[in-house]
Amino acid sequence: MSFTFLRLLPVLLLLTGSVRAAPAPAGAPPEFPLEAYADMGFMFGDNGKFARLGWTEAQFEAFMGGLRDAYHGKAHGFEAPAQALNAAIKHRLQEVARQDAQAFSEMLKDPAQLETYMKQVCQTLHLERSDSGLAYGVQGMTGSVRPQPEDTVVVTWTVRAADVKTDIPQLNVAKTAFRVAQLLPGLAEGVQMMSAGSAAMLVLPPDLSYGAGEWPPGVERDTPLVYLVKLEKVIPGS
Repeated sequence: MSFTFLRLLPVLLLLTGSVRAAPAPAGAPPEFPLEAYADMGFMFGDNGKFARLGWTEAQFEAFMGGLRDAYHGKAHGFEAPAQALNAAIKHRLQEVARQDAQAFSEMLKDPAQLETYMKQVCQTLHLERSDSGLAYGVQGMTGSVRPQPEDTVVVTWTVRAADVKTDIPQLNVAKTAFRVAQLLPGLAEGVQMMSAGSAAMLVLPPDLSYGAGEWPPGVERDTPLVYLVKLEKVIPGS
């Protein structure tokens, strides 16, 4: 199964009242080929999940008619049926997002797809890859002293799912002390690349996070985790 990493969030024009669009300047020359406008329309339609809303052709044409009216400055109201449709669209898009997230997670449990993901995330986010498989990018290195396994580090981090946009707040920590050797393997490796005051993005494949052990509630098992880490302080070990 192929996939596109880091897709835009669903785009949908949700009306909130009467809308009147300013008409295009008369006689304005086209600056781009018509194919470019068609491609833009496709992008909005694809990212907006229009094909998965379950509309009939007549319903879609009515929607397009409303867009044309807005373009030509014709006002529409936002009465009870439109408000109900708006709510139904939001609900459907939430269902689609859940389905896509589940399919994405299941796909990443295939070792070949996981490796494809890790390569693509490195390319997309300009990360490097260590011999262990950790994807990392460190910024703001101000010193040469790096933590060692016996040291304690004070860290702040936020955690996201493999799509790099879904927060996992139950894993976040703020200015919390850990002994480096007691961190998850990928985190222990990553913080040893940092110095106090630096920040890093670390993408941990499953075997460098919770692996075959118990995964936290609400975290999809056997999927990569993305850590945005700030190393606040290093306390030398005894």
